[in-house]
Amino acid sequence: MIYAGQAGFNQLRTLSYPGTDIYLFAYACNDRDSLMHLHATWLPEILACRAEHWDDDDEPWIIMVSTKGDSRGDFVTKQDELTEASKIKPCALIETVAKENDRGKSGVS
Repeated sequence: MIYAGQAGFNQLRTLSYPGTDIYLFAYACNDRDSLMHLHATWLPEILACRAEHWDDDDEPWIIMVSTKGDSRGDFVTKQDELTEASKIKPCALIETVAKENDRGKSGVS
């Protein structure tokens, strides 16, 4: 099985970018590499696609979504997230906890 972050999915993934207005940058807050890939991999890929398909200079709307909030540990701190957010400039930061029974507290509605 191929997942969106794997090299074999590169060509298929970029086909979904044209016409996209809002991007959800999801990362696992128990995996530091997952967070680092937002700025190092995903943002450049999206900006390159936008430059190729759009004539305007509008910044993309990005929402950073941390997953696995219940297993954060010391892998990714809130400061790490804010540091990456300062590079990406998202319009929102959301933390989700899928194991939380209260949907309002889970970030998943």
